Amino acid sequence: MASPAGFVLPDTHIAGGIQPCVIIGRLCKAAGIPGIMHCGHDLGPQKAAMLHVAAACPAYSLANDSTYYGLENDILIKPFRIEAGTIAVPTAPGPGVEADLQMLDRYNIDC
Repeated sequence: MASPAGFVLPDTHIAGGIQPCVIIGRLCKAAGIPGIMHCGHDLGPQKAAMLHVAAACPAYSLANDSTYYGLENDILIKPFRIEAGTIAVPTAPGPGVEADLQMLDRYNIDC
């Protein structure tokens, strides 16, 4: 029987966070459907989460969506580098990235 979907394209903020994207990846693997992590013009912390999920879940086997190259600035102390069309998964503790507090403050708004 053919798969009902060619691929699944979750986004962390729409799916409900990192764990739901991991669950979606597991469901994709069980169903034999490839996954692609979706990008919503995200800054570094979300990009780090996306990279970790894609690396941890074999179903995310297609090229992941990214608009990181289009950012003028990021809030990371060390912004990601795109080399040969790829972004390496961070290896530092936790999410593997550190925010530049001055840049973060630049984007702060009162709600």
